[in-house]
Amino acid sequence: MFVFTVLTTHTILFAQSWTNTNGPKRKYPSLGLAISKSGSTQKIWVANDGEQLRYSSNAGTSWNTANFLGAPVQVACQKNNPNIVLGVRWLAYIHRTVNGGSTWPDDVTPQFAPNGNVVQTLEISSGDTSLAFIGYEKVSDGSAANFFRSTNNGERFDPNYYFRDEVRTYINAILPYPQSGSYQNYVWVGGSQDDIVEPPKTDDEESVTIKSKGIWRSTDGGLYWQRQSINGSGLSSSNSNISALALSIKATSTHLLAAIKGTSAAKIYYSSNLGTSWDMSSNDMGSGIEIGQF
Repeated sequence: MFVFTVLTTHTILFAQSWTNTNGPKRKYPSLGLAISKSGSTQKIWVANDGEQLRYSSNAGTSWNTANFLGAPVQVACQKNNPNIVLGVRWLAYIHRTVNGGSTWPDDVTPQFAPNGNVVQTLEISSGDTSLAFIGYEKVSDGSAANFFRSTNNGERFDPNYYFRDEVRTYINAILPYPQSGSYQNYVWVGGSQDDIVEPPKTDDEESVTIKSKGIWRSTDGGLYWQRQSINGSGLSSSNSNISALALSIKATSTHLLAAIKGTSAAKIYYSSNLGTSWDMSSNDMGSGIEIGQF
């Protein structure tokens, strides 16, 4: 797998040098990373599968172990409040702390969450910090919602039946707008017909229900949704599995980026109007690579 970092709309560079710290040590994948800062206080959270949930208060120089309830697989935090954190442990149980990880009294697992399904993505909005979102890896039979929304800092998550009944997509990426202001209630979801991380292993599993591909946008904090059309050059019906979303914000422009895992190549598309129209970047990532969150 190649690792890449998006620095601007059109520039994609391979990661350069990294410094090893005394953080998570076991040879398990780090499945979640979150950063929060309030004034001079910053915390970096790492969910390392097979270990405890860890955090650093000194930019990663040293690490502490949070008093979490089990092996973590995902983590999200309120970007401007290091004390509010959501952690996901194995079998998709979601817990919440409001004291920086000292205790986790709240089990906020959605009531109608799919049994046994892994949380694929977990996000707390920076634009409107009361909003939080959960996307589950897959729901094969459509009997449960796979996208959930909270309007109270993650205290309770309610299902969004639009994604269960109408879209029926595998949710690979959730991107809330990262700043307050005019677009703070904008949210995007990237989905695929096939699970990008682990494709269905049998024909029966894939054919249980039809899954949709593409990008969906909400302008009201995730209450109502509209599918976004990607009409850039070279996009075909087999090339529209969205695996990751990101925003590049500059003083004079904002670009929404979408990573698309196609059957023959991976592509980067960009939108200068928050998803209304799209163009394909000249940077074709080629074939044979995997794209995850970026």
